[in-house]
Amino acid sequence: MACTAWACVLFVLLIAGCTAAQSDVPALEKRSQGLNKTIMCPICPGESIDQSQATIALQMRDIVQQKIAIGWTDDQIRDFFVERYGPSVLMEPPTEGFSLLAWIVPPVIVFTAIAAFLLAIRRMRGNGRRQQHEGSYDAGQHADLERYYDRIEAALGPRLTAASSSGGANSGDADKPVPGELERERRDD
Repeated sequence: MACTAWACVLFVLLIAGCTAAQSDVPALEKRSQGLNKTIMCPICPGESIDQSQATIALQMRDIVQQKIAIGWTDDQIRDFFVERYGPSVLMEPPTEGFSLLAWIVPPVIVFTAIAAFLLAIRRMRGNGRRQQHEGSYDAGQHADLERYYDRIEAALGPRLTAASSSGGANSGDADKPVPGELERERRDD
């Protein structure tokens, strides 16, 4: 129990120390790091200039710091790089024109896929309930089954009446099939 308490205290102190260390970073450095995360390295696919160790990424980070020092806004700095490298230098696609589809299409696809999945599940569950209520036979099978039961009752009819007239006891004769009766029924069909 005491070991757990000490571990919790140590964890809280560690978190507090990390938070205090982050608050010592100057505002201009935070702004520079934020911009570096939004600009893509032109030669490193999928990496921002903040992550990349390529020479061009180092140069681009220096340019960002220089532009911040002379008073450029974040949008001006992004536009500077877009003029030189094209819109693909931005980590996020623009939210205007044809590039707007990159923001709209993925959520629409995800929503459609979820709706189709839920609809399929609903149909599967509905079919199972319908089969439970209707039984496992369709109307044609049910009629065939009824005709089959009628034939069995007709074939066993004389024996059933004989058994019931003898007091319902299982006599040896009532249990024995009448020779050739079922075979004649099969041949008639």
